[in-house]
Amino acid sequence: MPGFQPNFDRLKNSNVIPDVEENMLPQAVHDVIENLTDEEIAVLENISKRTGSHIYLNKDHSIICGF
Repeated sequence: MPGFQPNFDRLKNSNVIPDVEENMLPQAVHDVIENLTDEEIAVLENISKRTGSHIYLNKDHSIICGF
């Protein structure tokens, strides 16, 4: 399992989480990113690539899927 930083960088570089900064993440979201498998990241990358959608955090740090 790659861990948080490689997973975060992969999601950021593939435009899945373009507007999310590391220091914005609540611990629960940090933990989820840390534990994502390559297959799960690939699904998120594919959704982003095919639909133009991305994930961001609102002002209350809720996770939102946007287009």
